[in-house]
Amino acid sequence: MFCPKCGKKNIEEALFCCACGNKFAESVAANAPIAVEPAAVTATEPIDSELELAADSQQIINVGDWILMWFIMSLPIAGLIMTIVWAFSKRNRTRANFCKAALIVAAIITVLTLLFSVLSGVACAKACNSCMQECGGSEILLQ
Repeated sequence: MFCPKCGKKNIEEALFCCACGNKFAESVAANAPIAVEPAAVTATEPIDSELELAADSQQIINVGDWILMWFIMSLPIAGLIMTIVWAFSKRNRTRANFCKAALIVAAIITVLTLLFSVLSGVACAKACNSCMQECGGSEILLQ
């Protein structure tokens, strides 16, 4: 049995604690249930994701920083350069992820714009060629 005062393990028939001298009640000593020793609690080191979470919670971007970042990103050449720099920076993961997403969206929009321009240019060239053939060449320019 374990001493309720100090927690030291004693023999079941003990009337006093062998460590602190606490007197056990006779009824407790005679009818005491067998106590289970509590498991030792060990401190564990935080895992990497906990460290990253703690670091990220200190890197919250406030409203003023978001506005400044949007303003800088809207500048023609400096904005592109800063977006690339921020996207691959390790200082603030929130800003880096946002800038990576912005670069991906910009690349998709650029590709779609170029594709649309080429396709509409081809369609216009075909339409102009057919008009030129029907009108006899330069007559379309005079109208």
